[in-house]
Amino acid sequence: FCQLFKEGKITASQSNCGCHVHVDARDLSPEMVEGLLHLLIRVEPIVFAMVPTARRTNSYCNPGAPLFVTWLDKLTKDPHLDRTQWLLECIFGRNPDGTIKYGKPKDMAGLKANKTKHCGNIPRFLAFNLQPYFGHGTIECRLLNGCTNPVRLINWGVMLASILDCAKTTRMKEITRLCKLSPLRLLMKMSPSLAHKRWITATLRTFSTVTPPTPTQLRGYTTARRRVDRAVQQHTASVLA
Repeated sequence: FCQLFKEGKITASQSNCGCHVHVDARDLSPEMVEGLLHLLIRVEPIVFAMVPTARRTNSYCNPGAPLFVTWLDKLTKDPHLDRTQWLLECIFGRNPDGTIKYGKPKDMAGLKANKTKHCGNIPRFLAFNLQPYFGHGTIECRLLNGCTNPVRLINWGVMLASILDCAKTTRMKEITRLCKLSPLRLLMKMSPSLAHKRWITATLRTFSTVTPPTPTQLRGYTTARRRVDRAVQQHTASVLA
């Protein structure tokens, strides 16, 4: 795939496009997704530091941590909530009649069979998008910039998989302890090898000196971000209602 790009048989603007990576989450239970949210809230800032500024300020991959915190707050208020129903409400919201979208077994079966894409923009346009969890059985990361470097692509995928593996294999009590670490130390602890840790370090060094976007670029980002921010506020109000 990368070779086709390099040979010019496939073209894309690396400065404008993103690379969306889906990680298999079919063996991740809703209870494990709860742990995953804790991990994502903690490591998201350092993951954002590993991409160019154009991706950090892109309205199609907004930081999800503020929204994820509101999702977890619902569990703090009622620890006995059914995790599947809780997650469906957080991701898809409620129907006009007050029922949770896709909450009925028949609707859930249709969602999985047809891999229906939710028509709302939020919370789909987050750096870590959980909408595909119920349809495709994946967690999507929308943050990576377009690239044709196989080393970067593979290591990025390994990093995302290591985060999901930690959520899958670690008890919630231990995840709570891990989340007391700094974002970088936590990411390094989940990294599966010394070579991968070195790649994380090198990537952070590469993008720590990225030139900030120009005022013209920022004006364009601001218009799109306002629209997304309004949608975030509306969705958050729906979840907390």
